Amino acid sequence: MAALAKHDIEPRIADAADFAADNLVLLLRHSPSGVDLDLSFGWTEFEFDALQKCETLAFGSVRVPMARPEALVVFKALAGRPKDLEDAATLVVLYPDIDLAVVRKQVKVLARLAEEPELEGHLDSILATAGAHQSDGRSTADVADATPIQKPGTKRKANASPKGRRRRRKRTP
Repeated sequence: MAALAKHDIEPRIADAADFAADNLVLLLRHSPSGVDLDLSFGWTEFEFDALQKCETLAFGSVRVPMARPEALVVFKALAGRPKDLEDAATLVVLYPDIDLAVVRKQVKVLARLAEEPELEGHLDSILATAGAHQSDGRSTADVADATPIQKPGTKRKANASPKGRRRRRKRTP
């Protein structure tokens, strides 16, 4: 926390360290810009693989590592909040080449590891929403404008801000 504070990055909740210990994600905010950051503490083979395969993307004048779309869909399916499911559906529409069989397999494995098989149903919800977006006549750009997640290289709406995600995890012995 001290190292982050030197860069004006502060916890965005009062019990951030305790929350991170329980959920393996530290909820932060860059004070000068107001940008929310989630620092995830990977513990599964999937998370380590997602880190290895991340891409460095430009966001304004800053270059940051970003998980590939497939990994983001998995992460958001597991997080399961309505906004996460909506964001994941947008990713599926924006990136039609996502290997959904791989995504489904990862969600299934991680849901079982977390001992929360109901998380598998989130992917079905994501795919149903994505299918509705694709068949309702709206263009990919229309869907992208409805959510802050955008394909790299496209402009983000000025009032859009990234939202934090919370992931519940059970520790394994």
